[in-house]
Amino acid sequence: MATDIDICNLALSLLGEAADVVSIDPSDGSENAGLCNRWFPLAKKRLFEEANWSFAQRRVRLSQLNDIDAALYGCDFAYAFPSDAVRLIAIYELKDDSFGEDTFTIGDVERFCGPDEWRVEFNPNNSNRMILTNVKNAAAHYTGYIDAVSLYPAYFTEPLVLLLASYLTGSIKRTSSASTEALNLQKQYQQALSMAKTIDAQATTQQVFVRVPSKISSRWV
Repeated sequence: MATDIDICNLALSLLGEAADVVSIDPSDGSENAGLCNRWFPLAKKRLFEEANWSFAQRRVRLSQLNDIDAALYGCDFAYAFPSDAVRLIAIYELKDDSFGEDTFTIGDVERFCGPDEWRVEFNPNNSNRMILTNVKNAAAHYTGYIDAVSLYPAYFTEPLVLLLASYLTGSIKRTSSASTEALNLQKQYQQALSMAKTIDAQATTQQVFVRVPSKISSRWV
């Protein structure tokens, strides 16, 4: 199970640096720890934005905003954009008689809403994003951001190490070849990212078992 420090030290080792960082938040006082503290959160957020990772899928009821001028935006309802969402996948309309605070079940869903039935815009009232739609009782399916590295699958940490290393290259190398090295790391990152997406997709594929009548299966023995 990897930790923040593990990933940072792996990224540093790719750059030929000593893997001796012991703390990044707060920093242990070393230059490399300070650089990791700056770039690691950005690398994590970037990787979550790359795909709809299966381990980060969430479905919640949306909180309606009552301080939005519906006529101004040409919609009936405005909802708060989930604070932990990085990729909004789908919007559902829930049944009028469904109950619950945050979660919902498949039985509560009235219908799936098409992508032309909602949009995301900036909310000037709180400087956050909001979801605009004509859908009543809306719920969302999205990819959420997970800060805890211990929850990341192994296939997710490999591209994360490479991405962080590419971010650290310029600050650590400070040579004319640093940009070339960063570019090479970005290429390796894209390859590892592609592999991670494939593994993640395979991990969520459900096998379909076809029941074979006993009279037929007995002939195979």
